[in-house]
Amino acid sequence: MYPHSHTPNEPDDHTPSGDDHTGSIIPAPRSAPDDNIKGAPDIDPDQPIWRYDQKRTHGDHRGFTGHITHVRGAEGERLRGEFADVIGDLLRWAQSQQQPESSDVDDPEEGTAA
Repeated sequence: MYPHSHTPNEPDDHTPSGDDHTGSIIPAPRSAPDDNIKGAPDIDPDQPIWRYDQKRTHGDHRGFTGHITHVRGAEGERLRGEFADVIGDLLRWAQSQQQPESSDVDDPEEGTAA
């Protein structure tokens, strides 16, 4: 914003919907990481790769890729258990989303319509 002779240099309305200029600061883009990242996993050139392409009706398509790392032993069992718990939670949630929320469904305990 360019200050004019009739425009104050400081914002006078500090409410979220006012002219508080701190909410309009756009950060500079981050630089790309270099090849020497601490803690990055070692990737073997022969390591298998997974790929997922998301086709979208609006906007650009998105693609995701990554390297597959096999986890065995106790750590693998622990991760499989965690994944099974998460998948179970997601399936229960999905099932609850399909349940009708109509109030005219018969209540089995009452024997009458609600």
